[in-house]
Amino acid sequence: MSDENLPVYQELFQAIMDCPHGDLEETFKVHKSVLERNPLFYSKMAAWYMENGMVRDHKVAFVKTLMEADDPKLRDEGWALIQRLPIHLLAQVVRYTKKSKSLRSAVKHKLAEMPYNRLVAEILRSKKELKSMVVSLHIPTDKSSNVNFRTLGAELFSKERPIRRVFSQLRNEEDPDKVASLLEKLPIPSYIAMTSIKVRTPEIMRVLIKRMTPNELIQSLNMLGRLRAIKPNMDIIREKLERLVSDPRVNAMRILNILQHLEPSQVPYEIFEILEGAVSRKARSISKLDAKVSLHIDTSGSMTSAIEAGKMLATSLSIACKEPPTVYSVSSSPSKIVPSSYTPSGWKEAFSLLRADGYTPLGAGLALMKTYGDSCDVIILVTDTQENSFPKFADEYQTLGFKPRVIILNLGPYPCRSFIESLREARVPFEIIQLRRVDQYSVDQVITLIGESSPFKVITEIMNTEVPLRPEYTKRPQYWLKK
Repeated sequence: MSDENLPVYQELFQAIMDCPHGDLEETFKVHKSVLERNPLFYSKMAAWYMENGMVRDHKVAFVKTLMEADDPKLRDEGWALIQRLPIHLLAQVVRYTKKSKSLRSAVKHKLAEMPYNRLVAEILRSKKELKSMVVSLHIPTDKSSNVNFRTLGAELFSKERPIRRVFSQLRNEEDPDKVASLLEKLPIPSYIAMTSIKVRTPEIMRVLIKRMTPNELIQSLNMLGRLRAIKPNMDIIREKLERLVSDPRVNAMRILNILQHLEPSQVPYEIFEILEGAVSRKARSISKLDAKVSLHIDTSGSMTSAIEAGKMLATSLSIACKEPPTVYSVSSSPSKIVPSSYTPSGWKEAFSLLRADGYTPLGAGLALMKTYGDSCDVIILVTDTQENSFPKFADEYQTLGFKPRVIILNLGPYPCRSFIESLREARVPFEIIQLRRVDQYSVDQVITLIGESSPFKVITEIMNTEVPLRPEYTKRPQYWLKK
């Protein structure tokens, strides 16, 4: 891999770290500039990010940028990537992208080929987004020969609305037998039905839980707990949760996010144990980080955000690495943080007593490493880089018997010049990532893009990604009518 690709990687990497979450204009500018500088790298990165990325705004930006490109091959890739987007993200793409024949064709294809059960769910859940797309792209519905288009026309623009009429009957029905009959008639997702029906007999709840996919189930656990439907159906729930490891739609980080939002008062402890076990097993099957990681968290005064970021990183690193990280708090009173278990609940408990206080001796964690006899390949330092006390990081690094790579996650507005100069003078191999927002999405991106040792390895993985292209048969006019 040549050096010329590295600046492109760094710029896009920085954009990912910024995680705008709704403020898309600046993200669009960065994406466009990267595409102009290296179209090949950008097209590979777009395909790679759709499979590995977590930030929704960047998925929208990738597709928008490709669909507005001058090169028809790039537009064909955008067309193919649209087929992978959920409706709520597709609606954002349509909203922000210049209207074109290619965009219209991509959206029409996705709607025309959507399975009926999925179409019913989207009509009930995303009516506003669907209507906006159909209207803005002038997609014909009432006189179309495609059954999905006719269904959309009847539900979005007609007074009849057969699907929504049945759904309305379902919401108002109080007879358990009629509710069961309507559920058979209308293939709506269980999690939508549960929040809509008035009659929730044990038999109906059991049927709905059986119909759930593992992905739907983990999103509905708090609701099931509030409806007191978990314990009577624990045999079904346990089996579905155990299948999470083999479900490709659910990755370890997603389970972790759900774990962090479960309500202990509503969800039995056994569920937490099952999900944490699923996280560990799934993580082992996808782990890519062989490097030993040492996490140093600046817990000096005003660094509460670093503590929160450190907790997320420690949990995520335990999933992403083959060996759990060693973790140190860095302040006037540094300490080694050792959880009772390398699980989300274990790290949550271990971080619960940490408070931001004292001066900022950024080398204190390195000094503790030597005391404990620990070693590592990569040091992740979470800080605002405002070092103001001894021991200094650069001084302690020079005394180490090994020379790990250093990744600095800067939570301040900009890196401290004197700190950076001290690292350069000591010839510390370091990289700085500006982490302006501390949330699970940005932390997941840090984990994804840290790689084993060098950004070049991530770039290599990106450049080896196969770019999806639009099938040739879809370029024929009204091709779906000939099936």
